[in-house]
Amino acid sequence: MRGGIGDTIMTKMVRLRAFWGIVLIIGICAASRADVGDVSRIVKSGEFSAHFGTAFVTGQTRDGHSQTDFSAGRIHETSLTLDYSPNDYFTVQFSTDNDYSDMQVGALYKIWTTPPLKFEAGVAYGPAWTKRAADGVRYGRNNVTFDMRLHGVQWGRTQWSVKVSPQFVMDDDGNFWNIKISPQIMYYFFQNIAAILGLDYDFLQISRPTTIYNRSLSAQAVYNLSDAASVNPYVKYHFETKDADNNLMDYDDYWKLGVSFSVKF
Repeated sequence: MRGGIGDTIMTKMVRLRAFWGIVLIIGICAASRADVGDVSRIVKSGEFSAHFGTAFVTGQTRDGHSQTDFSAGRIHETSLTLDYSPNDYFTVQFSTDNDYSDMQVGALYKIWTTPPLKFEAGVAYGPAWTKRAADGVRYGRNNVTFDMRLHGVQWGRTQWSVKVSPQFVMDDDGNFWNIKISPQIMYYFFQNIAAILGLDYDFLQISRPTTIYNRSLSAQAVYNLSDAASVNPYVKYHFETKDADNNLMDYDDYWKLGVSFSVKF
């Protein structure tokens, strides 16, 4: 009899905890939606923001080095991006998201900032500081990137964005152009929970005899923890690079599992 009463009490406690857990989830989802993880977001005047994270990457280079399968993957840091907007017109940016140098600095001009359309355009420079520690040979390359970002809010919970980034790379073996196109679509399932589907399509070394085609797809979950922070787990698949037989440095045909964080101050 006592065992039966005890079991009943325990069952009620479990149900009570489950009830309060559901209430907590509903409360979180019903909170006002933050915009920190939105694809249509533009840094506001007087605001400082940061984006960073880490990822698990599979795959190997074309010459067979490093990763060979999923179980042999390694942990990689994702890029760090810092944004500061001193006024209603400009955003200055520091980023490590650059294939040719360790960092880049730039500025974006806010052309439209009111929905349903927003538009920014700017320029960033990456200095060729990178050298091999063993022999001091420089392998970084000076580069200039022109960014154009068009994004907006439509259909209530749905957002979209398109970023086009022409890049000019100055190399001792001959200068060349790249162009990267990155469309994204975002849908809010709840007030603070959304999903993003994205495509990256790079046209590399356009001015050289062979153009390299670099393509990847990504799916990302966005959870706005508060008005100032979001966490974004994601999965990304990088297709085998087309026309890149001479490319022995980059990982190819790989999966990338990661999580990134966005905060604003």
